[in-house]
Amino acid sequence: MRYFQWCWFGAILFSLITVVTGSVMEGLTADGVSERMLWLIYITLLGIPIFLVLLVSISRSKVAKWFLVIWYAWDILTGLAGMAAGSLHNSGSILGLMSFVASSTGMYFLFTKESRDWLNSKEIAPTGTDVR
Repeated sequence: MRYFQWCWFGAILFSLITVVTGSVMEGLTADGVSERMLWLIYITLLGIPIFLVLLVSISRSKVAKWFLVIWYAWDILTGLAGMAAGSLHNSGSILGLMSFVASSTGMYFLFTKESRDWLNSKEIAPTGTDVR
């Protein structure tokens, strides 16, 4: 589960770097969308997977696990739509690809036998936190 967390947090970090460098916002602010509104949207969209990853890795929530799978599928669909539209020809495309690879690796680690066994077990370390 630790690798699952690291991969997903890495993917979120790559997404955040893409936003901070401005490669995503350049076209949208030119269309008249407020920059503050875009930041609010991005913070929300980055907060949802963080919340889901923490629910899965700390609370062992199977519902959050499947919401994360749906989130990942949506990410794939929007990425494919972006490639079809030809909007991935800027510096953000490399970071977007790195984010996609990290989240894909995280999904792999989420469905390994060890992770499935961990999610199905109810053991908790004596301190109240899981040490795996």
